[in-house]
Amino acid sequence: MTYQPAIMSVSLRRAWLQGFDYRISQAANTGFQVIEVFYEDLEYTARDIPGKDTPTADQLFQVADHIHSVCQPQGLEIIGLQQLLLYERPRDREQHAKLIKKMVSWLQIVKRLHTTTIQILANFLSADQLTDDFDIIAADLRQVAAMAVAETPFVCFAYENLFWSTHLDTREKLWTVVKRVG
Repeated sequence: MTYQPAIMSVSLRRAWLQGFDYRISQAANTGFQVIEVFYEDLEYTARDIPGKDTPTADQLFQVADHIHSVCQPQGLEIIGLQQLLLYERPRDREQHAKLIKKMVSWLQIVKRLHTTTIQILANFLSADQLTDDFDIIAADLRQVAAMAVAETPFVCFAYENLFWSTHLDTREKLWTVVKRVG
């Protein structure tokens, strides 16, 4: 395995402070070869497209195509899309349905970015908004995994806990859920 200099796009500056194209050219000029694209880059770049204040799925797809077209000639490989937030098991099932709909768009975005990885963060909403049942959390993750398996090319997930995650605040708890996902 060879290692290449990599950086997350948000590490170059936040999207609202400087445009994506400029930050990417600086990363390439500094010797980075691999980049993780932060979702906020899609949202903020889409705001430059005339239309609604909240980007539509089609605008986000257009921006994903643009991001790929900016990275490719500069030799930057996009290794993933960061980070799907607040996915795992909200008690509000309508919110869960909205997140599943969002995942459908994310699966199209990663195709357009020419990458195959989506990062999902363990939830950090207040405990009264979430379930603490690891079997239910695993079932939700299996649901998006099944959606990803149906994609061509195959999409995978990087599931990350944070020490401030509500229920999955240790790697042991995270590993328990991952094993239940299968």
